[in-house]
Amino acid sequence: MKKSVMAIWIAVVMMVSLLPPVWAAENQADFILEDVTESDLTTLEGESKIKVSLDGIQEKVYQIQIVLTFTGNVRYKSIVCHANTEGEVPKVLNVLPNGAEANATGIVRISMINLDGMDLEGLTDLVTLTFEGEPGADVRVSLEDLTATYCMIGDVISGEKVYPKENAVVEAKASDTSHESVQTSVKFRLDDVTDFAAVQQDGAYASTGITLTLTAENIPNYVFCTDLNNIPLSKGGHRDATQTIPTFQVDNILIKDTYTVSLQGLGYISYQVSGVSFDEPLVITTSQFIPGDVDGDGAVTQQDFESFLEAEQDAELSSLATDFNRDGVTDKFDREVFGDRFENTAKPGVCLAFSAQGGSRKISVKWEKPEQEGGSAVNGYRIYYGTDQNNLDKVLTIEDGAAVSAEITGLSANMLYYLAMSAVNDQGEGERTEIISAKTASNNNTGGTGSGGGTSSGGIGGTGGAGIGGGISGGNTGGNPQSGGENNTAAGFSDLVGYEWAADAILQLNQAGIIKGISASEFAPGEQIKRCDFILILTRMLNIEDVFTENFVDVPTDSYYYDAVGSAKAAGVAQGDGSYFMPEDSITRQDLIILAYRAFLNRGYIEETDDLSVLDQFADREAVSDYARAGMASMVSQGVIQGSDGNVNPLGNATRAEVAVMCARLLALMN
Repeated sequence: MKKSVMAIWIAVVMMVSLLPPVWAAENQADFILEDVTESDLTTLEGESKIKVSLDGIQEKVYQIQIVLTFTGNVRYKSIVCHANTEGEVPKVLNVLPNGAEANATGIVRISMINLDGMDLEGLTDLVTLTFEGEPGADVRVSLEDLTATYCMIGDVISGEKVYPKENAVVEAKASDTSHESVQTSVKFRLDDVTDFAAVQQDGAYASTGITLTLTAENIPNYVFCTDLNNIPLSKGGHRDATQTIPTFQVDNILIKDTYTVSLQGLGYISYQVSGVSFDEPLVITTSQFIPGDVDGDGAVTQQDFESFLEAEQDAELSSLATDFNRDGVTDKFDREVFGDRFENTAKPGVCLAFSAQGGSRKISVKWEKPEQEGGSAVNGYRIYYGTDQNNLDKVLTIEDGAAVSAEITGLSANMLYYLAMSAVNDQGEGERTEIISAKTASNNNTGGTGSGGGTSSGGIGGTGGAGIGGGISGGNTGGNPQSGGENNTAAGFSDLVGYEWAADAILQLNQAGIIKGISASEFAPGEQIKRCDFILILTRMLNIEDVFTENFVDVPTDSYYYDAVGSAKAAGVAQGDGSYFMPEDSITRQDLIILAYRAFLNRGYIEETDDLSVLDQFADREAVSDYARAGMASMVSQGVIQGSDGNVNPLGNATRAEVAVMCARLLALMN
């Protein structure tokens, strides 16, 4: 897929930001903090301004990262980046602070990068930060962690990092000087983008990847850049949660002037307008800031559509440039921005719910049509199989696009076979599924095993059935209810007083070996459950054993849940936050429900619903994140989620008792 230069730059920034800092005393420069509140002629009443400069570098600098902390009776307001831009692509790409995160944590993070290198001679001004409060309010800005701030010389990826010589601290007071000012207000509505999410997980402040810039037309270097986030206005963010259409609003008090306003973001045609005096709020819609510009050439074309389709079917090609609704995936919701303007020339997507079951010298295969049939209807399938998972040397061709099952006959008895399949349309053959396996029956047996069956150790199941076994975790010893060292008993537990609503489910799941107690007499129903342990429950209930070649970076290879999380990731059940899964974190009810929804949807036990009205029965329905609403509605429609006291409590942490009740309902769907 053709990618814009900006997309490559951001990829480099993200890659460099993941590199661990290694502080070296011999590689040092001066990072200087200066109070310029009084000397900066653009300072308004209640503002304090801190300039950050760099000195002592004699080589080209490819990246600069700055991490500052601030305290006092002020809030972070804005930033001015002193690097200039040339042409369509910035000479220096600035990754701006997230305002809501900065004010919640007291930490301001800034990155600047130039693939060609920046020539810095002598003292160089980098950025000026503006804070706001009451006149006379104190602010203390410091550079204290010498490993978090640095500049990269020699090469943008493998060059040397130059760190500050010493800690830097500056104190300032908010100005009591008054200038003629204007209230600026910019509203941005995403009319044509479905289900805009910018997912917020585990306290992170979700960025939309969209930058708003206000540039004064008569005041040199008076520029205000804002990285729009998906945090509600009521919590210091930019999202207007009262609006049905995703709406963002940025308000500032600036020096009176006319301004050039621009809006930029990967995947969108940039918007710019000059001569804005802000006599009334400026409203921008997706008819002006247009989604669909995948390659960043300033137009939405057939090439953009084809590049998008490639990213939709290959997660490795997905990026912010194709994820218009910022929900972390490139999917059918993003496709809607193209409407029916372009011809779909794509090959089919991956076949869904692919499963196999061994029999007497045969294997029975089932599947569902791909979610995306491609540029034309699916007109056939190909099933690849063999006894070596690295060499599927045989193929069964099916010339019926409506088929959802097939039998491979004439096989050897008591033999393990590996299988994968693909869909075919007029444009060609789509991507193959993950490889699964199934074993044919021995000559003296009437049945075989399959990818959806088998008997689990210590659990219940049958030949060809869904194996259910093991505890919440497994693999460790000890009495911690999350550690896998649980003691199993089919008898009642003594600590279920107050949890009578969950008692039947707990005993049912305990007897099935799905969730065990922490001792022979205790279940610990109020204990919270970790994300990794719930994945273990799902993979065992549904026998998810997808082959995987990569895992999340924060899942240790020697952890008891490594295989389970890896298989769930390969199956599309565990998605985490990009490269991270946060396995040891307590899981929220919302994330627990979505993980279960993906798993059971993948196995065909539930159906997806587009009717979100079922959530209207819950008083706290607005607290359900956008990315979770479809899954939550589907689980409510299936009766798996029923809520409590008229609420669904999506952001509360799930307890062992709640997990038992939900798993009992899910188990009923499998029967």
